[in-house]
Amino acid sequence: MRRFLFWSCLVAALASGHHRHAHAQQSVTTPDSGAVAVTADVNSSSHSAGQSLGGLISVPIARISGGAGIITQVAWVSPGGSTGQIVVRIWQRKPASTTCTDNTAYAGNATDDLYLITPPFALTPAAPAVTTGDSKTYASLTGQTFDFKNQDLAASVNLYACVITVSTDTADESTSPWIMMSGPLD
Repeated sequence: MRRFLFWSCLVAALASGHHRHAHAQQSVTTPDSGAVAVTADVNSSSHSAGQSLGGLISVPIARISGGAGIITQVAWVSPGGSTGQIVVRIWQRKPASTTCTDNTAYAGNATDDLYLITPPFALTPAAPAVTTGDSKTYASLTGQTFDFKNQDLAASVNLYACVITVSTDTADESTSPWIMMSGPLD
């Protein structure tokens, strides 16, 4: 009897036209920040291996204070044409005890490193395929995604980057290299 009642109710509902249509779920998209580029303030002398290029760089990537997002590209541009490898560290909270001062040996801090959005990674700048009219070198990391949420005690829109030389860099003396980041934001 229960089966009969179930089937008769189902047939009646379908016959009346009061049934739901399945709709395809629409994808959710968030705005991309576009590329946010920040110039590093580099000293006028060469940088030895292990030293910061430009000190701690504040990158205003989030749309709102305390904002979040996903970094999908990090790029480094050397106007002096440096081809030496660099190591990039990116924090979602301004490091309080890490030494990242231009032309000074980098010294990390375990507490600060709790706020890294990814392990440190290396980039090697290179000249573009056609260098006519362009003496700069470029390096980028794409195809990776790094989630972030600004964790500053007083919320801000920044991520913080420190770029460290792996070998002596004389090409960036008196130049202004820059770091770029981009990706979708909340």
